[in-house]
Amino acid sequence: MSGIVVDASVALAWCFPEEASEYADTVLVALEGHPVLVPAVWALEIMNAVVVAERRRRVSQPEVRRFVELLDGLTINELSLPVGWNSLKATHRRQIGCTMPGVFAVKKEIRGKWFSAAPWAALSPNS
Repeated sequence: MSGIVVDASVALAWCFPEEASEYADTVLVALEGHPVLVPAVWALEIMNAVVVAERRRRVSQPEVRRFVELLDGLTINELSLPVGWNSLKATHRRQIGCTMPGVFAVKKEIRGKWFSAAPWAALSPNS
C-alpha cells in the first residue's frame, strides 16, 4: 500500500486557523490524487480535538463542517499495526519509545529532555 502518511496534528491545522502552516498546506496540496495513510488512533485524535475545540468555542460548527467535508474528499486508509509483548520488549532494548499503542517513535534527547520523532508525543526521560 502506498500513500502519504498524515499525522493528526497536520490534519488539524486544516481545521484551526491559528494552527495553519505552510507545511500543512503543502501536505494538503500534495495529497491530490494520493491516498492518506493514518494510524488506527487517527480518527479518535481528530474527533477528540474537534469536540474539545467546539466546547471551548475555539471553532464554529460551520468551520467543523468545512473540515469534515475536506476530510470526506480524501481517500483515508487506516493502518493497523499488531503490537505484541515481544515488540514492546524489542523497542525498549533499542531505545525506541512507545508513544501510544501501535505507534513507535525514536527517542531523542534535547537539552536534557526526551522527545520523539512524532510531533504529538514528548517522552519523559524514564519512558
